[in-house]
Amino acid sequence: MATKWTSDQLEAITLRGKNILVSASAGSGKTTVLVERIIREILAGEDIQSLLIVTFTKAATEEMRQKIQSKLIERLQSNLESADRQRIQTALNRINTANIQTLDAFNLQLVQRYYYLLDLDPGFRLLADEAERQMLEEQVWDQLREVFFASAQQADFIALNEQFNNDRNDNGLQELVFRLVDFAMINPEPAAWLAQLVADFQASDFETTSVYRDQFWPLIRTWLMTIDNLLATAQSEIDPTLMKPWADNLAASRAPLQEVIATDLPSYATLTQLDQVDFGRWPSNKLEDEALKAAKEAAKTPRDAAKSLFDQQVRPLIQVSATDLTKALTASQPLVATLVSVAQEFMTSFAAEKQRRHLQDYGDLAHNALAIINYVDPDTHIAMKDVLSQQYSEIMVDEYQDLNPLQEALLAGLSRQPGNRFMVGDMKQSIYAFRLADPKMFYQKYLDYADGHNGYRVILADNFRSSKNVIDFTNFIFEQLMDVKVGEMDYDEAAKLIKHANYPDDYAPTTEILLYDKTISEKPLTDSQGQVQLIIQKIQALMDGQHQIYDANGQLRPVRYQDITLLARSRSLNPLIQDAFNQAGIPIVVADAKNFFKTTELQVMLSMLRIIDNPKQEIALVAVLRSPIVGLSADELSQIHLAAKDKPFYDALDVFLQQGPSPATHNLFDRLKDFVRQLDRFRTLARNNQLVDLIWAIYQETGYLDFVAGMPGGAQRQANLRALYERAHAYEDNGFQGLFEFVHFIELMQKQDNDLALPVVLNPDVDAVSLLTIHQSKGLEFPIVFVINIDKSFNKQDLRQNAVITQAGLGFAWLNPENRMVVPLPQFYLAQNAAVAKLRAEEMRLLYVALTRAQQQLILVGAATAKDREKWLQGSDSEHVRLPETTRLQANSFLDLIGPALVRHPDFPEGASSSVFAHEASHFSLEFLDASAAVTTTSLTTEPERSIEPDQPTLAALQRWFAFEYPFAAETTTTGFQSVSEIKRAFDDPDSLELVDSSTVVPVNRFQDDLATPAFIETTKTVSAAAVGTATHLVLQKIDLSQPVSAALINDTIDNLTQMQLIETPVADRINRANLLQFFQGDVGQLLLANPSKVVREAPFSMLVPATELFGNLNDATERILVHGIIDGYVQTHDGILLYDFKTDQADAEALLQRYTIQLNLYREALSRVQAQPVYRQVLIGLANGLTVDVPQQSILAPTNG
Repeated sequence: MATKWTSDQLEAITLRGKNILVSASAGSGKTTVLVERIIREILAGEDIQSLLIVTFTKAATEEMRQKIQSKLIERLQSNLESADRQRIQTALNRINTANIQTLDAFNLQLVQRYYYLLDLDPGFRLLADEAERQMLEEQVWDQLREVFFASAQQADFIALNEQFNNDRNDNGLQELVFRLVDFAMINPEPAAWLAQLVADFQASDFETTSVYRDQFWPLIRTWLMTIDNLLATAQSEIDPTLMKPWADNLAASRAPLQEVIATDLPSYATLTQLDQVDFGRWPSNKLEDEALKAAKEAAKTPRDAAKSLFDQQVRPLIQVSATDLTKALTASQPLVATLVSVAQEFMTSFAAEKQRRHLQDYGDLAHNALAIINYVDPDTHIAMKDVLSQQYSEIMVDEYQDLNPLQEALLAGLSRQPGNRFMVGDMKQSIYAFRLADPKMFYQKYLDYADGHNGYRVILADNFRSSKNVIDFTNFIFEQLMDVKVGEMDYDEAAKLIKHANYPDDYAPTTEILLYDKTISEKPLTDSQGQVQLIIQKIQALMDGQHQIYDANGQLRPVRYQDITLLARSRSLNPLIQDAFNQAGIPIVVADAKNFFKTTELQVMLSMLRIIDNPKQEIALVAVLRSPIVGLSADELSQIHLAAKDKPFYDALDVFLQQGPSPATHNLFDRLKDFVRQLDRFRTLARNNQLVDLIWAIYQETGYLDFVAGMPGGAQRQANLRALYERAHAYEDNGFQGLFEFVHFIELMQKQDNDLALPVVLNPDVDAVSLLTIHQSKGLEFPIVFVINIDKSFNKQDLRQNAVITQAGLGFAWLNPENRMVVPLPQFYLAQNAAVAKLRAEEMRLLYVALTRAQQQLILVGAATAKDREKWLQGSDSEHVRLPETTRLQANSFLDLIGPALVRHPDFPEGASSSVFAHEASHFSLEFLDASAAVTTTSLTTEPERSIEPDQPTLAALQRWFAFEYPFAAETTTTGFQSVSEIKRAFDDPDSLELVDSSTVVPVNRFQDDLATPAFIETTKTVSAAAVGTATHLVLQKIDLSQPVSAALINDTIDNLTQMQLIETPVADRINRANLLQFFQGDVGQLLLANPSKVVREAPFSMLVPATELFGNLNDATERILVHGIIDGYVQTHDGILLYDFKTDQADAEALLQRYTIQLNLYREALSRVQAQPVYRQVLIGLANGLTVDVPQQSILAPTNG
């Protein structure tokens, strides 16, 4: 049966004569349209080899080729005229040689064919491995850095290092140069792009530069107009006669803003005067009339929003005086000139090294291909552009929104006039910013082609994928969120999805939003665990046999596991989800295409290689000792550490072996002796042989390759280990040498997130839930979609750099070498603002991709509080379709975007009741669920009960067997390694559990995750009390005790820690500085200042304690527990040791004693074991209330729970 095309699809298939841009929304059948256009062109007489069909990935290339081939076969089997049949048959014969390829493959083909025009080496090897490329970059940089340090530019280069490196590492400049080169290389003229960076830092008259005129002032003016509009909204709520104090406040706030807004181009000095704007204090005069009170509150909301926006967006831009700015720009321009010179020299050196090794990377191929296209024969003056463009009757580009400027220049160079390009894509689905894609090129054509003059624009809005409610809900959310200002494009009527899927009109499963309530103080589950349990519960409910979905034939059937897909922004929850699903009996498939080097067996091998290179790497050493290669237990590791607990672990191991065996350690001694001898052999082998010989020797001598075969998934694990061997072989074949460099090479590969760009293939025969990242789901569709972890904060790590690069240019904060003060330049704020806008638009598009994967039902899962609901209500606006710009700009997660939109929906309980959405067609349900609802669930799969007659003798034996009580059962519920805070809970009242139950610890895979982000650099939505407490402790740890502690010293210490990014600014602002000063004015603080050399701060300790002394209900007297912790500090005096511990709790002395007496006495016990002096006094310092509480000394051993 012939396909019934929509009018828009038919237009996209048949239009000719100009460039055509097809804006194809999610599920609109763009590939089907593209294939049909190709078939019709073949039937019209075009040779399939005259079509250049460009796709984004290799998988998309093969899929496109197969779909064209299938369509050709289908047409061949229909009734065709003889000529048409011949054309179809010819196309079928040539399909495998047709120009259906990625742009990278096209570039490679062009360079291999015309290499002689550029005098290139035809025998080059493609440098396709990103880790190998990065290794080569680092080698070139190391050599170039030494050249600069020894050159006439030494002083300038040193200044550059001081500007962009820090006291923790010297990689800052290296990473900046690499990023600059990456940005330069996506432009048709990299050198020119780099050169323009210097012009942006003109210092002589900043106000005359294009940066000031076209970027800086328009940005400030836009913010000022937004702020002024908010103040005007506030004024509209106020009766100027009856509410004169508030009217005067708003008028006074608007006056200076309006004066500047009315100026065409104010001076920078004029702008800096805006820093004096403070909005005044909102009058607190009493009003008796209820209507006036309501008006006052209604005006306060936009007024406060205006003030907040001014403080966040405008004030930072104008804090540097005109004089200081001129000085900073004068010093910065030569820095930028040197930086550009270094980047250009690096590009040249890197290109020379690749040429020496006969290599070309993808960037080289693209630039060489462009050079070939632009080549003009010096003798005949024939342009290759003209020759090549005649070879292609049409250039078809899929996923056009993901191209960069260099790729656009390539395609433009191949095109004919007035245009023969057919470009298909969707800006709303551009999610590859990490590849430096520029979706604005798509949007510019979207606008330029709107009237059909410069080209044709076709919009495919009909969605053939999703049910009605998925469509309506997506439109409802995005018409409120996305516009040019916040999202880089308008989600207007043309952008809205239109239901065209073949579902019954009344089939519209409700979108569900499940939120785990974070407000509960005593939670048995973490927020992440709570969310996962909500997901499990919902899946089990869907699998009850009562829930049905439509199959491909339009028939209702029960839900299967394979119908369900979980989509997440990142893989951070993957281990937790896998463990919880396994416990609940829910099958799950995780689409991790690139987890090879994060598997346990590979991590063990890499640890082994690390210690062969350097055995003093403690983490790697302990990992090998704990692994099956050596097989030590945690207690045995503790015994080694105790041999020399004040030394590194390798030295402690050496001391342990020198001490010789004892009856209790004889077995351990022999195993360690064998291990050390084996390690020495491997180290000798590594010095004198190739890597592959070393790796195979490890496999053979340790038997590890054979061991993993017996583990679950043994065949795959063995394949992984063999792949490591092959990887080492390829590494050495490519000219690299050395064990250390190989380990570094593998670490670079581990850090790659290439799986974001790799295709995901789900096996339809496996009945299991699928877990993917949103990037991995691009181009796919699923019956039921869970978008999970929607409260996870956006990743703004790149924005915290002291230098920010965008396609528009470079910005950085200038470090004054005289006083080490940091001066954020206007260019820095411009670059940061552009980067933030790009990030926000990318995250918005990522959410769009996630929502539009769902075919039949959409379920969103996250965690929130009641305060979040209040924030959503405050951030909504009932008068306009779009949410207020401030609400969208301040969003830090998917939930921050979705929440304010939801409250305006009629379905939202106690919502904002927006008249704009009074007749909204979509429906959703919102549930806040607490820990009592999110309980661990069990498998749905149960065996039917069976009744059998018992055999009496067997039954008696079984009863005896089941009645057996293990004499050391209590020991199994705790661990041999406990922190003080864990042990403290064992001494609570008798109704508390006596031991720290190890079964409540959530299992994690130590070999799979990167190190956790430290709390002080974590992206959070609010400043928690815990974060403030941690920061306060850090200040007390770092403050200089060798001088009198003043308010100025405290402020300087906090400022330095903030500048070093050890404390975030919002956290620093919450530190109670007065309380810190009060402490140092007290007796304990004065004692510390009087004896600074005798003060020990942040003292870690560990001690082995007999388990029966620590926990009274244990039976095994031979068992010992390793107790560890960190003491805030102690000071040694003539009278003995004064032990102190800081607390930031809002508690009185009695509460502090009740909570922390056990902890202080544990600390005292630890100190008494390592210090000759006794502890004569132990005190709790209650910083919140200025308390110094003496803690009585008590014996804490062998407690009894009466």
